[in-house]
Amino acid sequence: MGTTYKSDISYGEFDDYTPVYRRENFLWPKTTGMAVGRNLVTRLTGDGPDFDSYLQAHETGHLGQQTQMGFANFYGKILAEYLKVGFIDSYDTPGTLEFGANMYSLNRVH
Repeated sequence: MGTTYKSDISYGEFDDYTPVYRRENFLWPKTTGMAVGRNLVTRLTGDGPDFDSYLQAHETGHLGQQTQMGFANFYGKILAEYLKVGFIDSYDTPGTLEFGANMYSLNRVH
């Protein structure tokens, strides 16, 4: 995983499970973000501060989901959702984890 950086905004409190924001990653260099435990990997696009803030908040939303569900349950469910509704469509399908992270981010940005 990439180097750590400090987010300009706090997107939630997680007690002892504080998010660690990291730049990019070597496994999936084309993705914009992913959450692996408390490591929130983001490829800040430079498409504007609103998008970068949205991305940080979205991945923080996944951290919240992982703390509630547990790491293995989170990844089992999100992979099943990708297979069932598709990766892209999961972002717009109510009830999916990606949709939930989108709603989390929209409530934290602006």
